[in-house]
Amino acid sequence: MSQAITNKDIHALMIDLDDKDIKVRQHARQALTAIGPPAIPQLINALHDPRDQIRWQSALILGHIGDGAAAPDLVKSLEDKALEVRWRAAESLADLECQGLAPLLRTLIQHPESPWLREGAHHALRIMMVKSDLGELIKPVLKAFDAIEPTITIPIAAATALQKLNQGSLWFNEMRIICNVAFSKFGF
Repeated sequence: MSQAITNKDIHALMIDLDDKDIKVRQHARQALTAIGPPAIPQLINALHDPRDQIRWQSALILGHIGDGAAAPDLVKSLEDKALEVRWRAAESLADLECQGLAPLLRTLIQHPESPWLREGAHHALRIMMVKSDLGELIKPVLKAFDAIEPTITIPIAAATALQKLNQGSLWFNEMRIICNVAFSKFGF
């Protein structure tokens, strides 16, 4: 975009995402994607909108922009009440590839008990495995989803993958969290 875009311009496009005319909504999505990072704060706020369609479109656009700054909020959207929003958030995380992987792994370490999170994470990881060069890193995490007790195996596999991703500066703290979850679950 050649001219300076203001927050007011972005806000007007955000309003257009709710227009009844599909062409207006499509134009708004394309324009917000073209604006890129300056639109991210308003798109992230829209992930909390009461309308499912606005949350879905925001997740879609954030994936198309491809900026890792949106990854933590897309991970939170994996627990959205609407299935289509959760699914779109997973696909957008996959679009972010490595930028989406570290926040996703950290959340799996901290909250493996959430079935919606696990479902969305599994979807995102399967797409990442196919679309990116992260397959060997992701494969053991996906395998952990099939274990008898995935709430125990997923955090361990996620922490190991996070360490290998070289994002593991907090690895020991994350292992402490895993141990605390395991100990509390089994009454140690």
